[in-house]
Amino acid sequence: MRSALVAGNRRVGVTADDVAGLSITPRKGAGTAPLSCYPSPAGLLCTVDPGGVLGFAAGPLEATVPWGALAGR
Repeated sequence: MRSALVAGNRRVGVTADDVAGLSITPRKGAGTAPLSCYPSPAGLLCTVDPGGVLGFAAGPLEATVPWGALAGR
């Protein structure tokens, strides 16, 4: 998921360090903010809340992780 966000958002310069703290595993009492992931036909669609990783000027950050890439994980 993190590598897909980096690859899919090169236009705004997202780096591995920017998304290192994101996880789809809920934290105790805190959910997964600023990250949300939803099933889609193409795979797991992950979106980062505006301003959650980079400034608001970066716009929405999202990426789809294909189902095949998630198999066996």
